Amino acid sequence: MAEEIVSNVPEAVKRILRFKEVKIHEERKCISAILDFNPEILDVYGYIHGSIIAVLNIVVAESAARLATSSDEYLIVVNTSINFIKQPEVFGDLEIEACVMSRTDKLVLVSSQVRCENIDLSHANFVFVAEKVS
Repeated sequence: MAEEIVSNVPEAVKRILRFKEVKIHEERKCISAILDFNPEILDVYGYIHGSIIAVLNIVVAESAARLATSSDEYLIVVNTSINFIKQPEVFGDLEIEACVMSRTDKLVLVSSQVRCENIDLSHANFVFVAEKVS
């Protein structure tokens, strides 16, 4: 499934994000990923662009939510809240972890965070609706 997570990401995004390692923590219903730092993700001010941080959260959160769904369900994100916390002073590998916090009959709540060199860049929460494939 780790390969499936990366295979679902568009090629242009994979080229920029440079996934180095993806791990599934089935017992905790979490996905973690490490990405090689890529200077192409910096904005004109030399910071990691917020859209990159948002995409990282979304890609890995959806993958984690899939750990709480069955093969006859698909996910629709209905709410996202991303808190951008800080930019790192030193750049290195980006780390992201997303975990399923709860699952009801229809809803999957996922929490994620992005870090770089032990600095929290963002914390995010997602609400997905799990619909049955008809």
